[in-house]
Amino acid sequence: MSLKYQCSPDKRKQEVVSLLNELNLEFEFLGENQIKILGKYLILGEFLPTGHVYLFKYNDKWKKNTHKWTCAGIQAITSYLKQHAL
Repeated sequence: MSLKYQCSPDKRKQEVVSLLNELNLEFEFLGENQIKILGKYLILGEFLPTGHVYLFKYNDKWKKNTHKWTCAGIQAITSYLKQHAL
């Protein structure tokens, strides 16, 4: 599946950081293109070159990543975080 270009990864990072601050969620960057979000669940994300953000929740019980989703816009990212982090 080919993803259409949305925006630069740097612009998307800035939008996500603003959103996380607005939602009062703790986070840290893991390298240049990955982020760890600490909320109700541990959420990991990867900033793709197309401006998409690939998000997934780590499930302690099953010891694997679940609820994987590629988000194109900030509304989709917001929805995912409200559902899985708050």
